[in-house]
Amino acid sequence: MNKPVTFKEKTKDVLAVAAALGIPLLAASFDAWGFLADILVIVPFVWLGLRRSEIYAVLTALLAVAGVYFITQSAFTAVSKGLLLLGVSFALITGFKRAWKPGKTLYWGSLVWLPYVLFSLYVIGPDPIGQLQKAYADMFQQANMLQVMQNTWGIDASQAKDALLQYSQIGATVFPSVLFLNGIAVVGGNFLLSRYVVQKGLGIKTRIGPFREWTLPWYAIWGAILGLAAYLAGANWNIVWLTDTGLNIGFVYFVVCLVLGTAITSYLFTSARVPRFVKILLLVMVFLSVYGLIMIAALGLFDLVLNFRKIPEST
Repeated sequence: MNKPVTFKEKTKDVLAVAAALGIPLLAASFDAWGFLADILVIVPFVWLGLRRSEIYAVLTALLAVAGVYFITQSAFTAVSKGLLLLGVSFALITGFKRAWKPGKTLYWGSLVWLPYVLFSLYVIGPDPIGQLQKAYADMFQQANMLQVMQNTWGIDASQAKDALLQYSQIGATVFPSVLFLNGIAVVGGNFLLSRYVVQKGLGIKTRIGPFREWTLPWYAIWGAILGLAAYLAGANWNIVWLTDTGLNIGFVYFVVCLVLGTAITSYLFTSARVPRFVKILLLVMVFLSVYGLIMIAALGLFDLVLNFRKIPEST
């Protein structure tokens, strides 16, 4: 027999619905979408999905998206925020319900951000990298960066122009990966805030181990393999978009694996079973600047399949 719903629980659900609809509508009305809004807007949907059902959360999200479109008259804003609400909230709801480890929840929550990145590039135009490069060049020109570089570095106009062109090209090429890394940060913030709310309000416990135990599910390695394959195939057959895809995937994995590698390094430093010479070697690696960062990132990457810390696999 189902337990009757108390007035206090009904009140919390009503407040969750009000927040689920109110936050996106207020953010759209005041053009205040940003990192903080992207985090706050997910929490009530996670609450509704856990307290009611995934269908309840989805219907509320669709209603919020319709409201955002009515206010902004922008299909891009409505669809992009709809992808955020539906994708990230569903991943977090599933993770909390199935008691996934944090790494697995964050992995799938970040992966559902991919449609948002692809949709953003689609909206930019048929040649998003080229158009972004032009936008960066215009931005540098408006900021009078050419003159600043000449005065600061003591180079002539031709050299400064070439440098700005290179910066514009690099910025445009890695833009998708930067957008995706921003999504990982949004998902991480959503996870932490939602975890606090559901623990306090629903009693759902999710353990976050110490930093030295952070990890990802082993199959995350396939993303790195895909990125490497895309880069090599693009370089071999001179397919620019495929090469750029491989570069962006590689950049994302470098940042993520750098964090994992740092966690592993922390574990090895604090483990009594690790010989002293290994700890000294790790310490030297840290001070090797760029090469040290690459080695630590490689450590994080190989840990996905070798599991140096012998951490049990996520459920």
